[in-house]
Amino acid sequence: MLYILFYKDKSEKVRIYKIMKIPFKITFWRVIGAIIAIGTVYMALCITFFVLGSSNNRKYDQAISERLGYHSSSNGGYIYDLQTKEIIIPDVNRYIEPLGNDSIAIFWWGDKRGYFNINSGEIISQPQYDAVWLFSSGVGAVAKDDSIFFIGLDGKPIHNKKFKRIKGEEYLYKGDYCTIKVGDKYGAIDKSGEWVIEPEWDYTEVRANGLLTAWQNGWAVTVYDIDSIMPFPNKIDIIGDTIVSYSDSTRIYIRH
Repeated sequence: MLYILFYKDKSEKVRIYKIMKIPFKITFWRVIGAIIAIGTVYMALCITFFVLGSSNNRKYDQAISERLGYHSSSNGGYIYDLQTKEIIIPDVNRYIEPLGNDSIAIFWWGDKRGYFNINSGEIISQPQYDAVWLFSSGVGAVAKDDSIFFIGLDGKPIHNKKFKRIKGEEYLYKGDYCTIKVGDKYGAIDKSGEWVIEPEWDYTEVRANGLLTAWQNGWAVTVYDIDSIMPFPNKIDIIGDTIVSYSDSTRIYIRH
């Protein structure tokens, strides 16, 4: 049975009237359960606010060369001089370190990409490209819209050839050559943009030592010098120290 009590003053308590019967029974364990529930909600809210506050204030600094560092925070990032703390390149959203011993890194302004030298801080190419690939052998591949072309260390195209971008493909020069896919076939170009292996192969690969390997119908051919041409062998038999090939009209490039 529940009563509402009113107070005339601090000294006298007067029961006004009985309101109604309420089927409500307060037990010790219900009180404990309510306290635990309220405490759990309170702790969850505290943790949430702490995490959000920490993420908003998160910042870090990372050395990217002997001279330069990268600072990132909720207010943005920038490239700066490690000694003087001078900002060299402002408003850098993110960056990607160069390959191996190369010194050209990728950086972002918004959703556009460009290049800078991690030793000098010089911007090689302003962020203007939809996609870029890391510099290799002094050349970087860049994409505008659906076209791929290649630039040098001066930020200018190394030749006037452009290729249709195919997502998922890597556009990296290894030595003097770069594998290019056209449609569903592969070939390889040199640094003048000329085909040294026509795009008529199932796959081509430029290896780290500068060798080119091409595959057709399950057969692999390794290319040393890109000069001679002969029909592609559909089948190869080795009889003693003699190679016997059976060819069709497909061409391959072989060593002299």
